[in-house]
This record gives sequence, structure tokens and C-alpha cells, in this order.
Amino acid sequence: MRLRTGGRPATKLVLASQTHAVLGADLNNNRWVLGAFDLQGFPLRTISIPIASPSPEAAIQALADQLPKFVENLNKHVVPLLGLGVPGIVDTRDGMIRSSAVLGWQRIRLGAMAHDAMGWPTAVLNRSWPAGCRSAGTVQESRITTPSTLVSIQALGPAFTLIVN
Repeated sequence: MRLRTGGRPATKLVLASQTHAVLGADLNNNRWVLGAFDLQGFPLRTISIPIASPSPEAAIQALADQLPKFVENLNKHVVPLLGLGVPGIVDTRDGMIRSSAVLGWQRIRLGAMAHDAMGWPTAVLNRSWPAGCRSAGTVQESRITTPSTLVSIQALGPAFTLIVN
């Protein structure tokens, strides 16, 4: 039996997942895989973007060159937030790659570089983290704060949560 408190019945809300898209890019072997996803995490479109040289600047420039056309071709409103998955030890609080043996990069502020090049708040996470920590039951989190918005991206296994306040 349902407890009645005398108040109004709850209003059920349904996420209109097809109305907007979020973007994420994975850096792997001198190429980005840039993807657009609906608000439930289902892929809408992906492209592969080669990187001319193995430098952080070339990697960000390659992504920045392709992003506007990619967004234009989506025909959806895109949440102005970019998630980057990269190999190595990542400080998610400031978007810094502390060390990446795969890339040969040390102390690279990739989040700030991406923001400067594309003008979007950027979250940087270790691309392999969810696969390695599924059984541990832990959460990796990255926060982006602008004067009017707090965005928190939380990853647990293959799932993620995007919280916009």
C-alpha cells in the first residue's frame, strides 16, 4: 500500500535525450576519434582525425580544425563541453597530463590548451581508467567551473554521468 501524505502526486520527468549532443574525443596512436553522443550516451556520429606530429600542440590543432564542421553536420544543439580521453596519469582537477609514456608527454595542460584553441570548457580523463577500475567500484570525476555553470563528469565503468548545474 502506498503511503499518502496529502500532497500532490509526483511529476514524472523524461530526459529528451535526442535534443542535444555531447562531444568526446579519444587520443590513440597519433589520431583522435571524435564522437557525438545523445544525452543517454548513445553514439550519434564518430570521425577519425589524424595528427600530423606527436606534439600536444599538433594534437589540439588537429582536433580544433575539425570540430566546427563536425558540430555543424550534427544538426543538433551541442552542449558546449568537450571531454578528452588520453593515455597516462591525468590530474582531472586541472586537465593536466602529469605523465604519459605512450605519448612521451610530461606536465601538459591539455584541458587549458583545448579551451584556448576551441573556446569550450574541457574535461580531461584517462582513457583507460573505466576499464581498469570497473571491479573496484570507484568513480573518476572531472569538474569544470565557469562563472555561471558547474559541470561534473563522473565515470564508472563504461557509464558516465554529466551533471550541469
